Amino acid sequence: MGIIEENAIIMIMTFLNLIGLGFCIKKGKLTVKLMCIIGIFVGVSVVFRMITIPTPLGSKINMLATLPAMLIAILYGSHAGVWVGVLTGILIIFVIPAWAPMHLLQIPIEHIGAFGALGYAGLLGNESKAKVMLASIIAILVNVIFHIFSGALFFAMYAPEGMGSWTYSITYNLTGNALVGVLSIIVIGMLPLKQFKKIIGGK
Repeated sequence: MGIIEENAIIMIMTFLNLIGLGFCIKKGKLTVKLMCIIGIFVGVSVVFRMITIPTPLGSKINMLATLPAMLIAILYGSHAGVWVGVLTGILIIFVIPAWAPMHLLQIPIEHIGAFGALGYAGLLGNESKAKVMLASIIAILVNVIFHIFSGALFFAMYAPEGMGSWTYSITYNLTGNALVGVLSIIVIGMLPLKQFKKIIGGK
């Protein structure tokens, strides 16, 4: 498959993902209380993004950085999670130099697409732990896929000599973003979600 075909597929998938994110936002309602909670979760998410642990392969593990968007999506609905993800993705452009986009297309692919996809964790509701876990897995899969797209398109220059852009991006993200996502899923699986709902008044 040539570069043009690869780029076309990425653009199509990005467009479809943005439609999905828009659908999540459209079907949810924002109250003043929820907007305040979203602001708090965005702040926590940004702080988590600042706390990093480097790995031997050059990637960085952010301390459960995917958890805030996923948790609010589960408790309040996917639209809340999408908002937290997207606002976090945009805000870190300005507050964390390492997240400055290399190209304008990185914003819809990664800062909106990958980060917003964490809101998919709320797609199946929160009444069943099995559905919560399934939706969380889907959210992380989509999140990691779009991080991989971004890495292959915009960060190929950092690949070690002899390593292709896709191999580099997949390796980098599996040891970084995917690992953080798996840890977040494990934490979600351990949390007493019903008690959380009672305490903070979730959906």
